[in-house]
Amino acid sequence: QQRQQIKKFETSSGETAAALASATVGLVTKQEFTRRREQLEAEAAAQQEKLDGTAEGTSDKAAGAKSGKKKKKAKPTTGSALSFLEEIEGEADGDDEPVSASKKPKVKKNPSVDSSFLPDKERDEAEARRREELAQEWEAAQNKIKEELIEVTYSFWDGKGHRNVLKVRKGD
Repeated sequence: QQRQQIKKFETSSGETAAALASATVGLVTKQEFTRRREQLEAEAAAQQEKLDGTAEGTSDKAAGAKSGKKKKKAKPTTGSALSFLEEIEGEADGDDEPVSASKKPKVKKNPSVDSSFLPDKERDEAEARRREELAQEWEAAQNKIKEELIEVTYSFWDGKGHRNVLKVRKGD
């Protein structure tokens, strides 16, 4: 019994790590490394089971049988998360009662929440119309500016000074 208590606090991971280090010397692929590690862990687990089985088997066969079989706790069954399961069960039972009484009410939109950042078809259409109107206004303003007349005064000298004024449109 004292030996069992001592074995409770022993770790075989140090032995497994040392064996793994000696088995994977040099360049080893990841798959080879994981395969060797799993192999060594399985061997260590088998040895541990063997030691636990012989220690318990010799001293307490009845205690080993009781501890070997653990009772599973019964989990409470809850309603299914599937929304159509209730309808299927209702059809199987033959009940024609509406299932909507047990369903949660539909979540509605909250009008006080700012949703201006969300895409909105109507808002996009209004923005497109406004852009088109502004583009037409700008085009009309540019055409009006191009139609204005400006006076260009020029002069030249050929022994005598000449000064003339010419009227042209801005767009020409």
